[in-house]
Amino acid sequence: MAEKNKNKLLNLPFIALTIILIIYLIIAAILYIIRPLSIAFFTNKPEIIERASSILLLVLFTSIAQPFFEVAKFNLQAVGKEKIALVITGVVNLLIFGVLIYLKQSSELNLKTILLLLSCNYLVLYLIFTLFYRLEINKIIH
Repeated sequence: MAEKNKNKLLNLPFIALTIILIIYLIIAAILYIIRPLSIAFFTNKPEIIERASSILLLVLFTSIAQPFFEVAKFNLQAVGKEKIALVITGVVNLLIFGVLIYLKQSSELNLKTILLLLSCNYLVLYLIFTLFYRLEINKIIH
């Protein structure tokens, strides 16, 4: 019985993430297909619509990392590890912030780099949170 519950608890994040990613990909595909129209919802300036349309695919691609982070964070919080999630988030965010400052000082900072670092930030947090979640589930079940 305990092993069955453990498997359910370990599979739940995967199921939640799969559902979220399917919904995200459908919405992202629609937004990309009608990108000038979807961007025109926010602005009517042609130069902004053109620039935003040109980077929308990159933004959508790098934004897909956020659901990984969010699901893993909620899982860790669900097992009572809110403080660990907060501390780890703070440490990783400070490290990425340091990289951003370094890149700014070396004039290597641009929108593409910022988006990729944000994506990496989410994925690193996802990996760490998932590790802590699995360790916590193993402690609870055994």
